[in-house]
Amino acid sequence: MKGGEVFLATIVDKKVDYYKEVPNEIASLLKQFENLMPPQLLKKLLLRRVVNHRIELVPETKPPS
Repeated sequence: MKGGEVFLATIVDKKVDYYKEVPNEIASLLKQFENLMPPQLLKKLLLRRVVNHRIELVPETKPPS
């Protein structure tokens, strides 16, 4: 995907005695999209969603990378 935006998210354990400054670029993105994630994550996935996402694959094709 040349020229497109890519976002990466990871799950990190919180450590009480550890603090690291978040870069301004990341902080502005987090602020911009803060309404997309609930403050507390669910323990399990919901059974049904309004939109069911899927990736349709073409038979006998190789992934680009």
